[in-house]
Amino acid sequence: MLRLINLVLAILVLYGAVQVYQVKEEAEQVADQLHKVRKNIARSKLDISVLRAEWAHINRPDRIQQLSEQNSDILKLAPIQSWQIGTIDELPYPAIDSSPSVSAAGGLAALPLSQTQSKAR
Repeated sequence: MLRLINLVLAILVLYGAVQVYQVKEEAEQVADQLHKVRKNIARSKLDISVLRAEWAHINRPDRIQQLSEQNSDILKLAPIQSWQIGTIDELPYPAIDSSPSVSAAGGLAALPLSQTQSKAR
């Protein structure tokens, strides 16, 4: 009987050792994946910083001015005149219908925010 108990305990110890080994291997795989993801993130951050530097270089006002002067015959750009600048009051606004329309779904459709708020109260 004692040998049977020892045999069962030895099998349980071996089974536990195998399980611990499998968990260790899985943890190492996850750690490797995490390392790869962190490495990709670092590489992406570096790429983003390089792209931002390139963007800042390309969008320099003096460079854009030089390009516009070089290509003025193609672009046909002219300085802005004072008559080209307008005010907010000069913008056209769509006419607002005073009667609320009801959509097929049964809700109010195309009402300005102030009308929809007053109808909701």
